[in-house]
Amino acid sequence: MRALEIELRSVLFTSLCSYDIFFPEYRKIVALADNYLIDSLKLGRHRKSMFNINLGPLPGLIETVKHCRHPQIRRDAIRILFSLSIRQGMLDSVLMARMGMWIMEVEEMGMLDGYIPESARMRLTKVDINASLKNAELEGFRIEKGGERRIERTTIEWAATNATMEIRRSLD
Repeated sequence: MRALEIELRSVLFTSLCSYDIFFPEYRKIVALADNYLIDSLKLGRHRKSMFNINLGPLPGLIETVKHCRHPQIRRDAIRILFSLSIRQGMLDSVLMARMGMWIMEVEEMGMLDGYIPESARMRLTKVDINASLKNAELEGFRIEKGGERRIERTTIEWAATNATMEIRRSLD
């Protein structure tokens, strides 16, 4: 519900920096998702690469990974997405975690004193997923100082089996 509320409240935003007012909400989303993961593991309900029609914590975590530029909150959301390693509806947590990592890496190249300015923030414009090959072509752009668009492209691959180890190495 928090993710939907953030999306509705942000409809008229003209700057990606406007999302920074939601840091407390993003922190809560990550804490709730972490509790969900811990409870699932304790109850034995968590299985790798599980499909579930219930959307659970994925929409909130995806919102957090896309729009939260607080480094620790975003890293925690990515870690949880990798750890969940599930599909809920049409959403794949490992794919979303990999997308989030790419966006984070591109944006943090432009970080100034621990802050990601508007000119470093990515706007994702293309996600072309090939589920059978487990890869996706991503494209986005940043609006640099002076108004010029800088286009960024990549192809990501994902597989649930080695995702958790890779994220721990990448985020340390």
